[in-house]
Amino acid sequence: MESLFPYRTKIHLETLSDVYDFVKIVDGLETAVYLEDGENLRVNAKSIVGAIAALEWKELWCVSSDDIYSSIKKYAY
Repeated sequence: MESLFPYRTKIHLETLSDVYDFVKIVDGLETAVYLEDGENLRVNAKSIVGAIAALEWKELWCVSSDDIYSSIKKYAY
């Protein structure tokens, strides 16, 4: 079965400033973008609250239905 989110990039967000910048970037994209912990948790990457919560995760993956790497590459791990 094909994944709804075939594009997956491990990222690193360290500070609240990183979170605000990352959310601003992905919020401007027309595709669905989520943050995943690599196990069972997923939050909307366009949500400040969700992205802040994701700071606590051991792993952080950005998944999307379109290739957005060029937009988020500064956070790629």
